[in-house]
Amino acid sequence: MEAADPEADILLLNSDTILFPNSLFWLRMGLYERDDIGATGAVTNYASNGQTIDERFDTIQEYEQYALRNNVLRDDPYERKIYLVGFAVLIRREVLDEVGGLDVRYSPGQFEDCDLGVRLCQKGYQNILCHNSFIYHFGNGAGQNSLIWQEQYRRNKEIFKDKWGFDITYYSQVRTEIVELLDCPEDASIHVLEVGCGLGATLGRIQFQFPRSHVYGIELVPDVARIGGCGLNIVQGDIEKDEFPYKDVKFDYIILADVLEHLHEPEQIILQLKRYLKEEGAFLCSIPNLMNLSVIYPLLQGKFEYAEAGILDRTHIRFFTLESILRLFSRCGFHIENLQSLGSDKWDEMEWRCLENILQIPGCAEKEQFLAWQYLFRARAINNRDHAERQRQ
Repeated sequence: MEAADPEADILLLNSDTILFPNSLFWLRMGLYERDDIGATGAVTNYASNGQTIDERFDTIQEYEQYALRNNVLRDDPYERKIYLVGFAVLIRREVLDEVGGLDVRYSPGQFEDCDLGVRLCQKGYQNILCHNSFIYHFGNGAGQNSLIWQEQYRRNKEIFKDKWGFDITYYSQVRTEIVELLDCPEDASIHVLEVGCGLGATLGRIQFQFPRSHVYGIELVPDVARIGGCGLNIVQGDIEKDEFPYKDVKFDYIILADVLEHLHEPEQIILQLKRYLKEEGAFLCSIPNLMNLSVIYPLLQGKFEYAEAGILDRTHIRFFTLESILRLFSRCGFHIENLQSLGSDKWDEMEWRCLENILQIPGCAEKEQFLAWQYLFRARAINNRDHAERQRQ
């Protein structure tokens, strides 16, 4: 980068990539779409950070045909990101001169792209994912450096955390399953609030898929809220302690994605937020399931160990099962719709035998409740008559 023409923009491009017609063209078009855009990145077949396309093909030729269909003029092709995966990033020269180059502490790679993205955000610049630019990526140097990169990933993840005060992998996930719960036309002018929004990755995806949407976020962790708020309407706050910051807004959707289990009084928060939902508005929720076999099997062995993430995340205060979720929202005057469960059937023989024995217990819950590790759903208010009838039942 230092050896490049001092007047030229910089394209960081991995050696295990293939550019197709207009891949670079649309990155440049995106880079100069607005003065506040500092870097642009491409979608691909192999990457993290929500940059991977849904389609899967068997050959390079098929991916080339996909690129020819994808790399074209589109309305609203841009998605705001906190950072862009470094396999292909185009950076505006004057912005790079202002924020500085890559931090060599991450050498030879991993998390240097996250670090650059955060520094761009700090200076008021946007990192933009161009959905109309597809670049093929083999990944891990075409598989030659897999073990090396895994170790480098672990090392540099800690370097980033020490430098910035948070784990960016924890706070930058796009919750596509939550976005899919929005049941409105893509051209709808909607207002969406996400409580516990992290760096705003899910809100950025909503803005991309629903271009007329207005998104808002509340995040507990100050450093995360500060960085996320560089490009989105995100404020720092504790939903259980602080005054609600959006009292003048009525929302079509309020997202509570893996949030209620972190609250001391989740029922009070649901009732408080209910006042800010439109009459036909909905909560979009995901809640981990304590009945998952990954918890029950160790528990029967006398083990109950908290973890850094997952169902037994050490920051969880409340625990839920399907039945307790249904009761909670019913008490608050809501009915649950589009209930889905995310789970796994990858258990060893002893775990399966344990589950089969548990299912023989009279009155035991259904098998699916032991396989679900998380429940997803919309919750809408029921009218007073229906609510009273349900309460009598």
